[in-house]
Amino acid sequence: EADSQGRILQFAVPTRREPYDEDLRRFGAQVRERMVQLTSEAERAPGDHTDILGTLDIVADEIRSSPAGESLDVTFLSDFIQDGCGFDFNTDPRLGSQGRAEALAHQECQQHVSRPAAVNLGLLRSRDLARLSNQRRRNIQQFWKSCMEARGLTPELHIDGMSLLKSR
Repeated sequence: EADSQGRILQFAVPTRREPYDEDLRRFGAQVRERMVQLTSEAERAPGDHTDILGTLDIVADEIRSSPAGESLDVTFLSDFIQDGCGFDFNTDPRLGSQGRAEALAHQECQQHVSRPAAVNLGLLRSRDLARLSNQRRRNIQQFWKSCMEARGLTPELHIDGMSLLKSR
């Protein structure tokens, strides 16, 4: 676990198998317990700013340094309103249309990850998100999907990030 703007959790699926998948049950319970703790911490003390671009750089480094052949599952849980590193997605005019959002993503997300990985983008509701128009929300979502694709990742958007958490 490493601190950045939020939290990065890493879990390793057990390689030493046990009868009746007991190892996988225990692992699943540990992941769910830690995710519930994380959710509770975020609800009690949400961060002031969101720096997903910075977190994405950390994730890219982790992916590059992971052993070849290792299966990776990356999940972001956020309102996806970047408001750090010189950006404010609440007001940035470059997110005024889907086309401009895609162009900005290709400009800002050129650092390619060395190998492909699936990325779950779990949307969490926030007061900031509620203040935005539906069009700006869609443009922000398009930015992140385009950004992940530009980096060689395969994004999947989940409109309800909390249910994504519960399904893991």
